[in-house]
Amino acid sequence: METLVIDRAQHLTGNAFKHLCISGLRPPEAKGLMCCQGFYCKALGLTDDQIMGHSSLPSLGTLAPAETHWMRERVAEKDRISPSDITVSDAIITANDDFKAHPSRREARIKKLFRKYGKIDVQFVGSSRTATETAKKAVNRE
Repeated sequence: METLVIDRAQHLTGNAFKHLCISGLRPPEAKGLMCCQGFYCKALGLTDDQIMGHSSLPSLGTLAPAETHWMRERVAEKDRISPSDITVSDAIITANDDFKAHPSRREARIKKLFRKYGKIDVQFVGSSRTATETAKKAVNRE
């Protein structure tokens, strides 16, 4: 894979995620929203049912495609966003879920990590407003 396309309308970032239950349970209305690792899994052929309920690519265990091995590598100290970022997957999660980060900064961090460690270019398309609105509506219906 050379390019990963992430549709902002389905991209579950910190801004959208803060409107969902942290318990990991997503209401049916939020189906289809996923983090950048979810987009990566789907691009590699996994289905919504296979990735639903997993918090990261490594949590997929044996379902994780072989080409995702780089996500389990240690992240360089200079690429850590949080002290708890040990693997590349951890750093990507932190970048994805940082609700205080401006969207352009979040996207730049995600692009950098995918490019540097996975040799994958990430392209963001569409509007992020839809994902946040879907998440808000889902929580309000609970």
